[in-house]
Amino acid sequence: MAKRERPKAWRILLILSLGAAVVAWIGFDNRWGVDASLEDWGPLEAHSFGSGSTAIVLLHGYGSSPDYLVPFAHEVAQEVPATYILPLAPRRVPAGGYAWFGWPDDLGSERAHRRDILAARRMLTELVDRARRDGAERVVVAGHSMGGRMAMDAGLSLEPRPAAIALLAGMSLPTWDTERIAGQRIFMAAGERDPIFPFEEERRLRDWLRDRGAELTWFAHPGGHEVGPAAQELAAYLRTVLDSTP
Repeated sequence: MAKRERPKAWRILLILSLGAAVVAWIGFDNRWGVDASLEDWGPLEAHSFGSGSTAIVLLHGYGSSPDYLVPFAHEVAQEVPATYILPLAPRRVPAGGYAWFGWPDDLGSERAHRRDILAARRMLTELVDRARRDGAERVVVAGHSMGGRMAMDAGLSLEPRPAAIALLAGMSLPTWDTERIAGQRIFMAAGERDPIFPFEEERRLRDWLRDRGAELTWFAHPGGHEVGPAAQELAAYLRTVLDSTP
């Protein structure tokens, strides 16, 4: 399997700083007409907008919240009408913001780390089940940074399979169901100057997923860890995938 990256202390601090800076700079961009309040989506709270028979679940990164993804989601929505669901991760980070799971060093063991990931997976599965009960016939699970890792973990466990999974500036987790990679449509975006997840590591993950049969579309951009450069490419990809999915 591709290298299971465990962030070094400086990377964790940098992620925290980036997340806090993004949220502080953007705040909640209500130009898009999204209610700033969070709604109940099963076990999680989320911002949501749009409608239709497709649900696109978009997961935020470490030490932040869904707020910074609202402009990104609306840019994609200009090309891909759907119900967009941006949940808030369940674990509060002491330095500010939220996370989908804790690291082994924080929780005391690798086993506790895995339990935390699986708990978040169950919450996301319940959220997707709710979206399906509300009429979603097709589901896309996408995420940025830690959210991308979690999107892959939850997406690979869903039954029926999601129409696509999008991994935006993310790496692998030890809990991914590798038996379900074959045939899964995956969009993967990476920045050539990403200071959090080195570009070469992301390329190795891309190759590892392809070797296991993933139907993977790759997008590399000259930027860093930010999510914005992938918006138009992701939208074009989703148009194609959703048009071919019953």
